[in-house]
Amino acid sequence: MGVPSFIDILVKNYRCFEDRDPLKLRIYPGRFTALVGANNAGKSAALRLLYELRPILQFFVPRHTELILGVNLGQAPALGVDEPGEILCDRNERPLMVEFAVGDTPLVMNLTVRRDGWWQFGVTVDETRLLHEKAGRLTGTVLAYQGRHIDLLPAFDAMQLLSEALYIGPFRNALNSGDGSHYDIQAGTAFAEAWSKWKTGDTKRAAAKAERVRADIERIFRLQNLEINVSPDRKTIKLVVDGRPYRLSEMGAGLAQFIVVLANCAMKEPSLILIDEPELNLHPALQGEFLRALAGYSKHGGVVYATHSYGLSRSLADPIYAFHRSDGRTTCRPLSALRNYSEFVGELQFSAFQELGFEGIVLVEGVTDVRLVQQFLRMFRCDHRYVLIPLGGSALAGGDREHELKELLRISPNVHAIVDSEREGADLAPQTARREFAATCVKVGINVLVTKRRALDNYLTKSAIQAVLGPKYSDLGGFGRLKGNPIGWDKNDNWKIAQHMTREDLEDTDVGEFFSALARTTVAAEKVAKSAQRKTQRSAAKARQPR
Repeated sequence: MGVPSFIDILVKNYRCFEDRDPLKLRIYPGRFTALVGANNAGKSAALRLLYELRPILQFFVPRHTELILGVNLGQAPALGVDEPGEILCDRNERPLMVEFAVGDTPLVMNLTVRRDGWWQFGVTVDETRLLHEKAGRLTGTVLAYQGRHIDLLPAFDAMQLLSEALYIGPFRNALNSGDGSHYDIQAGTAFAEAWSKWKTGDTKRAAAKAERVRADIERIFRLQNLEINVSPDRKTIKLVVDGRPYRLSEMGAGLAQFIVVLANCAMKEPSLILIDEPELNLHPALQGEFLRALAGYSKHGGVVYATHSYGLSRSLADPIYAFHRSDGRTTCRPLSALRNYSEFVGELQFSAFQELGFEGIVLVEGVTDVRLVQQFLRMFRCDHRYVLIPLGGSALAGGDREHELKELLRISPNVHAIVDSEREGADLAPQTARREFAATCVKVGINVLVTKRRALDNYLTKSAIQAVLGPKYSDLGGFGRLKGNPIGWDKNDNWKIAQHMTREDLEDTDVGEFFSALARTTVAAEKVAKSAQRKTQRSAAKARQPR
């Protein structure tokens, strides 16, 4: 199956989205996409669209199926609803219409769903809509139309990708008890039985998946040793955490959520993961970790998530869509570009992050750099200590930002920045805007690194690149440009490549020195915190002594 670069979705008269103000989303198979807004704003409905339309989307997967344009093809009920018309907007009597535009191709797939559940299929090619019975007949993936033969394979591949998405609904406190399924997630007894087959069955691939889930959770929660077993009656999960036995129901909801959700994703190998409120049951330090772990279980690394948290959306996603409901109407718009640092940190509510153990802020250039730098921080064991904030590239990584940087330092005195130099060679100076940005950082007291190599892309090793992308790829050297390079790759893959690197790969570089310094700061802060804790304990013990 081919993978489109992106899929544009236009939706009219679906639930709270009227045709007067339709829902417009662009989904990238290999990126994080965030839907952010308040309760009842429509973001959860938008996320559920692909789940509810799955019976129709799956109709396009068999390549031998004959379709006639514009003819009522079936009465496919929406998944998870009681009545066919339940998913249609109740503010008018018009049908649900969905358009799927496929990357840079001229193809658009059109679906029309009537209120009785019957649906039609149509195609737009080069802005010509083919939707009447005599327009053409589709056999396999080739459309015969007015003497032309149009290959719709890219459109069918896009529909297959969307139909294989896995939907993870909210209210996941129900996942560690009971039986059956919660949307696409096996829970309770059904999950315990599935896990037992994985671990004890004779399929090596399944056992390897189970071990990967166990190792990921052990690493993320920083456990010395974790075992995930099934009770003798195969009805529940039993854990051994650092040598002590527990039932899954005894553990915190966050750990239970990780186990059940990651294991289900590993089982089903979805093309795309859709998750509602990933922040549920998790403190901020683990929310990003949870999403990054999920991305590793998607075939292409794509996750679409609905959240209340602007901080969680800003820190990972590109693109981001903001949902708003007013006077009974729902609107969805791309989130406007970041205006200044202090506005963003205000949205992050950094004081709450400090209470959870975060020491400071690291400014990086773009959203893709957030995931890459997170991997570098993990190598140096200080990933849970810093909130990462993207600058938005050249728009904010310039010299005329003294006011914003000072405002940022008022929120946290511990601010660092790392930006690409865009150097063309070892003897050439960094780009002017980056030099000016560094000078401003130094002026206000922010620790900053402008890379000696062209960009962070140039620190990725050949072996790590080939581990992810294959033997035909190589590293960029010190000053090769990723964009437009014949041996280049998608920048969204950088964080996956970094997962195959070690600390030793960076230690002798300026980037390695930068993260080593952050790690030393973390160790020093932990020593101070432990010393203060011991002092408090001694004072408390002294106060309890009888006089």
